[in-house]
Amino acid sequence: MMHAIQEVGQRKDTNIRRILGIFVLCLCVVSLFIDFPGDSEDPFKKEVYRKLGDGPEDAAISDPESNILQVPSTLTFSPRETITPSTDADNYGRVLLYVTSHMSRQHEMFLKYCWPNVLARSKLLQQADVAVFLNPAEEEKREEAIDVVKATFENNPLTVYLRENQAYATGAVMAMHEAMASNFFDGYDWVIRLNPDVLIRDDAFLTEKMADPEVSALLINCSNRGSKVHTDFFVIKPIVLNANSFPEALWRKNAELSFTKSIQESVLERKAHRWIPGTAPRTSQCRAGHGHEFHESPIVHQHYLHPEICSIPESDKEAVEFEFTDPWPNSWTLVEQIESSGS
Repeated sequence: MMHAIQEVGQRKDTNIRRILGIFVLCLCVVSLFIDFPGDSEDPFKKEVYRKLGDGPEDAAISDPESNILQVPSTLTFSPRETITPSTDADNYGRVLLYVTSHMSRQHEMFLKYCWPNVLARSKLLQQADVAVFLNPAEEEKREEAIDVVKATFENNPLTVYLRENQAYATGAVMAMHEAMASNFFDGYDWVIRLNPDVLIRDDAFLTEKMADPEVSALLINCSNRGSKVHTDFFVIKPIVLNANSFPEALWRKNAELSFTKSIQESVLERKAHRWIPGTAPRTSQCRAGHGHEFHESPIVHQHYLHPEICSIPESDKEAVEFEFTDPWPNSWTLVEQIESSGS
């Protein structure tokens, strides 16, 4: 009798140990898929999301010791005001304005003094979501750069992809490469891609052609012999793009030639594109509207603050003059000089 009781007890102990062993094994497996916070956590591998005004969450993306925003981070901000959708939006669907900037002083000035007027003129842009691929050259400037972007697009749903700074050309390429690899454009019918110093002066042609179901891209041609698609500004349906549309290694080491090659079959050969009138450069510079009078081109890529679309508060004019005389003394024209010359 005692022997039988001992055998039952041993079997119970064995079963308990077996159950405990299975439980511990399950915990180990689960831990492989869960990122538990701790001292070993790498803040540079963490994606962070925050909403405008959520004070306490802001600290989650700062290094407590240096107070520098960490990268990569993804920040989202809600619009201060809700724009009533126009009937035009029903014709062309959801639109994403995708801006790439390393937040040079030049980009900062355009965002502050030109983009408020650009947005005010365009129903298309007022109703678009905005995503900014932001990679300031100085990490200490990240917070300031985000504040500039927030202020400019305060009435748009805004996402900021804060990233490490890259070289001038590779930074723009990486912005599109990551967008495709990480599905930034999912859910959108159209994407407008530009830099802050590329201004939409008139969106009439864009809205007309975006409503045309036969059109998949609105482009600027930088070549008078064949096709060389401008990459600082284009409007395109994401469905015609794929993961290879923006490779890290540029074809012939040229962004325009590489992009042209990538959309050759899906867009150009199918005649699914429209060249934007008045935007093809008249010089060898591959810039929207280069060589045209400012009022002649609906898309303008100039390196000065034109008074037709840029407004500088009196209190800022002295600072702007100081900034724009160096390091671009030959390419920047101050608003006062333009006005005094009567152009």
